[in-house]
Amino acid sequence: MPALLIIVSIGSFIMLTNPIYGEVKVLQEEQSAFDNALANSLELQTVRDVLIGKYNQFSSQNVERLDQMIPDSVDNIKLAIEIQQIGEAKGLSVESVQYDPKTGQDSQKTLGGDAVSSNNLFEVFELEIIAKGSYENFIGFLGDIEKSLRIVDIVNIEFSSEGSLLDVNSYTYNIIIKTYRLRD
Repeated sequence: MPALLIIVSIGSFIMLTNPIYGEVKVLQEEQSAFDNALANSLELQTVRDVLIGKYNQFSSQNVERLDQMIPDSVDNIKLAIEIQQIGEAKGLSVESVQYDPKTGQDSQKTLGGDAVSSNNLFEVFELEIIAKGSYENFIGFLGDIEKSLRIVDIVNIEFSSEGSLLDVNSYTYNIIIKTYRLRD
């Protein structure tokens, strides 16, 4: 009789208790994963709160300057108007500003022959500017572009003379620049 009770108790353990025990272990592992996720969530909220605090310490003027330096979108028309205004202020006639949307999609960029790996934070866009004027005005135009808040890289400059012997101080400039925007 005692042997029969031992066999029945072992059988009931194997049949009833062991599957429930396995389910409890799975649930404990899930609880551990959820606790881990909750801890990570709390840590992320803390980091977010610290970053929001730092962001709120910036003056609105500095935030505007940062947005102008690396905008979150490329406003072609606004940028063309800015370039036109800089050219006019320096006595340079900006005849066209052409935007090439394909360049923002390239994964590899080249600058001076060296490959620059793509960055996950920003995209690069290429603009071609055609302008006419004197060399002195062109140098002033480049100086103002250099001093502007928007980050631009001048990639290529080509210039040609108008060919008139009477007006040796008039050139056509073809400038290719790269500008940047934050990725979404």
